[in-house]
Amino acid sequence: MPVLKKHRRKTSVTPPELSEKTKEQLAEAELRQLRLQFRKMVESRKSFNFRSQLKLSSQHKEIQALQAEQNEITLVLSLLKSSKNLDLNQKNYLELRFLLQAREDYEAMIKSMKELLVELDEKDRNPVVGPRHPSPTSSLAVGRGPRYGSLSLPEKDVYMVPTGPHPSWVNLVTVHNAVPSLKTSRSVTGTSE
Repeated sequence: MPVLKKHRRKTSVTPPELSEKTKEQLAEAELRQLRLQFRKMVESRKSFNFRSQLKLSSQHKEIQALQAEQNEITLVLSLLKSSKNLDLNQKNYLELRFLLQAREDYEAMIKSMKELLVELDEKDRNPVVGPRHPSPTSSLAVGRGPRYGSLSLPEKDVYMVPTGPHPSWVNLVTVHNAVPSLKTSRSVTGTSE
């Protein structure tokens, strides 16, 4: 059988009664401490509220900026996807391609003209003088009489020359190289340039 322990009641020792003045001093000290804690809690709460308001304000501004950016992106995307702008983009692309091709054509034509000018300058420096009175049976002479001298038939050269309603459309046109022939004719007849 277990042994039951008896609990004895302790006699409570009551502290000696404090004087009224001591009680008031203790109460005032406790009240001061509670007021100090209350002030600290109020200041802490004010600081927390202020920081929270600043954080909320900055988040609100950031949300507004992001919404404005989203609206702008949505507008740009809708404009890009609109059929009118797609048609305009296609038209601009074709026009740009056309202009680039025209530029390349003109540059090629300028290059060929420069080469032609160099060739003509070389022929001008070294003129070919034909016989003064060629025989009428000569295949290289055109008989117009002694007054005009002899004209040799120029070689035919092919150059790119713009023709038609738009300057960038280029057709092949046969152009006679008549300048050296005319100079030969003038030198034979004695006329000055």
